[in-house]
Amino acid sequence: MSSSANSGATRTMHWDRANGALVPSTGDVATRNHGRFIKGPIPLDWVLMAANLPGQSLTVGITIWYLAGLTKCQSVRISNEALAPFGVKRDAKRRALRELESAGLITVSWGSASSPIATIIVKPPVTPSTHA
Repeated sequence: MSSSANSGATRTMHWDRANGALVPSTGDVATRNHGRFIKGPIPLDWVLMAANLPGQSLTVGITIWYLAGLTKCQSVRISNEALAPFGVKRDAKRRALRELESAGLITVSWGSASSPIATIIVKPPVTPSTHA
């Protein structure tokens, strides 16, 4: 096995503002501590619903929130490259997006050849009626 084989290695990714995409980090960018985080707040009910869905649904859902925080937009393109650092394969991505959409957590716009675009749905909290 050659020393350059990194089939199981996790790639470090960063947001490239010029390209508007998540790209593999290289050189000093890969070694800097970005203090990366998922921008919230993320409603706990949303997370709990995603956690109870099958397969990689929660991982894909959290990735959608991560990308939404990077782009400052509720609608994000979900590429295979964006999910690769999380260990999500193409078929698992498709199944998870369908599960999240069926649960009412996202809507998905499926392109014929491009990556799907997911839009986060945040339902307003249900408040008790004040009518007597």
